[in-house]
Parts: sequence; structure tokens; C-alpha cells
Amino acid sequence: MSLPFLTLILLLQSTIIITSAAAKPLMHICSQTPNATFTRNSTYERNLRQLMGQLYYQTPPTGFTNATITGQQQSSPDQTTYGLANCRGDSTPSHCQACIVEAITTVHKTCPYSKEAIIWLDNCYLKYSSVRFFGRVDVRNKFHMVNVKNASGDIAPGFDGIRQRLMVNLAGEAAGDPARFYAAGQVEIPGSVRIYGLVQCGRDLSGRDCRRCADGLVGELPRFSDGKVGGRVVSGSCSVRFETYPFFRA
Repeated sequence: MSLPFLTLILLLQSTIIITSAAAKPLMHICSQTPNATFTRNSTYERNLRQLMGQLYYQTPPTGFTNATITGQQQSSPDQTTYGLANCRGDSTPSHCQACIVEAITTVHKTCPYSKEAIIWLDNCYLKYSSVRFFGRVDVRNKFHMVNVKNASGDIAPGFDGIRQRLMVNLAGEAAGDPARFYAAGQVEIPGSVRIYGLVQCGRDLSGRDCRRCADGLVGELPRFSDGKVGGRVVSGSCSVRFETYPFFRA
């Protein structure tokens, strides 16, 4: 049984009230071309509504779900919807659910008639399309964020190199954990600070593609975050982040 889209959104909004892990989205990208939009009450909208329901219910228990909805008109492949939701590896089921709720309600408001969209939050990301994308490395949809504080004084000597070695190691650990494709860790600069790092890939990827995606993003860190105490690169398939404060759950 499928719920009317308005009913589903109201249900999700009521869930936000009783959860505490929802946060403002970091970034979203909507399809803009005319052939990448749908009309109200169309088959695609009904399929998308059903897809969002599946992502909402199926993601929190394991932290990941991908789904395909073909609907009633299987002779119209352009009406098929593909989607996935991936929560951060340290998220509890309740935190994961709150994040998926926020992702669904926000993407409905910001990309109301887009056949393709992706939205990122701290604890999850959600992506859907009319084109099958599972198992494909997506670094076309990507953004950078940086902590504006400089790594100066006692922090500066060797900071960038130590950070880079930590992130490379975490990329290898994440790719070697197919159950989660997630790794987090820390390293101490003697007499100075600790650097905390996190790497995660979407679980639709292979281990090899996870490593390729994560290594690529880690390789971008020096270009914009050298000399800074924090930064992240986030794509449609993987993400990397470092800070000098603990930002993930043990």
C-alpha cells in the first residue's frame, strides 16, 4: 500500500519532532534539464513516492538500502526510479532514521519535480535517478568544505603530512570493510593535537571502487586544506573528512 505523498511528508515531519539527530543539509543538487523533470500526478511521481517510502523504512536497521521501482507501466523504462540512502557508519538506527527523514523532506522541497537529485547531511546522504547508477563511482556530484582555522604555531610542523598518512590509511581500512565501507580513527602529534579522520563509501560499490573513490578524494585534500585544521571532500559515492576535534562516535 502506498501513502499519498503529502501524507508521507507529514508523517516524516512528525518523526523529526521526536528525534534529535536531524541536521541541516550540507548540500543538494537537482537535475535542471527539461527531460530530467516530471509532472505532477505522473507515473514517475508515484514511483518516486514509493521509492522514498522504501528508503525511509529499510535504511535505518542496517544503515544502507538501494531500491528500484518500476511501477505499473513496465513498458515505460523512463518512469523507473532508482535510489539509495546511506547513513554514516557510526550512526545509530534512530540517528539514521532522523537523517533520512530530513533528507526526504528537504529534497522534496528543494527538488520538487526533478527526476534526479542527491542530498548530503552529516549523518547520511540520499540519491535517486531515472537512470540506474548502482555500483558506479560518482565523483561528478562533489563539493568541498574547509575549517577556516589555520594550523599555526605548535600545530603546524608536520601537520599536513601526518593528516595525509592518516587519511590514506583510513581509505584502505574502509575499502577493506565491505559490511560498512567505513573507517574512522585518530593520530596524535606529540606535544600538539590529535587529528581525527573519517572515510566512507556507498555500499553499492565494490571494495576496489571504494578504494579508488576514497583515494581520489584524499588526494584532493592538499589542494584546499593544507594549512587548515579541518576539511572534507564529499561526492556521490564516498566522502573523507578530518578535524582536530572528535566528530564521530567511538
